[in-house]
Amino acid sequence: MKTKIEVDIKTFVKFWGVLLGFLMVGLFIWKAWAGILMVLIAGFLAIAISPLVRRIDNLFPGKNRKVATAVAYTIVVGILLLVLAVALPAIIGETVKFVSNLPGLVENARIDWDAVNRFGKGIGVGNIEDVITSGLQAFSTTFVSNFGGVVFGSLGAIGTFLGSGIIVLVMVFLILIEGPSLLKSFWGQMDKRMKGSDMSLAVRIQDKLLRVVSRYVTGQLSVSLVNWSLTTLSILVISLVFGLSWGLALPFGLITGVLAFIPVFGSIVGGILVTVLLAFSSWPAALVFFIYYMIYLQFENNVISPNIQSKSIDLPVLVIIIAITIGFNVMGLFGAIVAIPIAGSLKVIIEEYNNYNKEKQEKKTNC
Repeated sequence: MKTKIEVDIKTFVKFWGVLLGFLMVGLFIWKAWAGILMVLIAGFLAIAISPLVRRIDNLFPGKNRKVATAVAYTIVVGILLLVLAVALPAIIGETVKFVSNLPGLVENARIDWDAVNRFGKGIGVGNIEDVITSGLQAFSTTFVSNFGGVVFGSLGAIGTFLGSGIIVLVMVFLILIEGPSLLKSFWGQMDKRMKGSDMSLAVRIQDKLLRVVSRYVTGQLSVSLVNWSLTTLSILVISLVFGLSWGLALPFGLITGVLAFIPVFGSIVGGILVTVLLAFSSWPAALVFFIYYMIYLQFENNVISPNIQSKSIDLPVLVIIIAITIGFNVMGLFGAIVAIPIAGSLKVIIEEYNNYNKEKQEKKTNC
């Protein structure tokens, strides 16, 4: 039995028009994803800095908000530049020093070269000791001599990164300056179109979302500061015990402190990176630090971070892990950082929506 379905031209055009609209929006997001990501990063950073702006503004009442914004912005950018200026030279210096000393380390290592050479002859290599040492010597010489060339060749990528970073920083400043007035203008326009109860709900959700993000950033920053302080102190002690340069303490502490801002995985990556860098100078020192840091991570993950973040975002650990995993796969490192506040924001929206429906039901019942 055949069924004949008739569709008028108007419905046909609407259907394909909506489908084409979704396709165009998807294509636009795909093409402009880099720019959209920069805007999202700028917005997140602006929300993160806004509590500092308010505190500085409260310290100097009567002053223009632009002054407080400029002061807070200068402090944050100055700290970021200081971290880069301190940490990057230490990472590069330790890497170059290790690679240049690699042949000597192998030659001085207690290796049974006779057994190694016998194994080499068994596979057709006459003197495997010479092959290994000469290969390491060639690699070391080539790496050190070409290091400047590698850096020069990477200037294009570095320039692109710095250019994007400058654009993001400019957007952050403009959002901090003009954001409040734009929000006020937006809600002023929406007030003419929305009911009073709907308007109050929207404004309440906005305030709670901003509070979730700012509290999360403050809490994660506290975790990072604790990590940085204890790592710096531990490396200072280890350096004195093993005769290393105590100047490594501050940059290595900054590495773990900055990476600790990334929830769950950041502290682990920072600890492994510092362990590898320490191993370039002293294997025993690296081993001692690794053991200490693994013990500290248990304390951070089970005591420090839960106690600090539980006051800002009340989410189960499973939800946090799922949010970070999805965020990292969708938006990379930035996604991992913003995953928890996004999850907290969704929780706020769901709670407010349910409360709003309950209030409407109660009003109907009372009527």
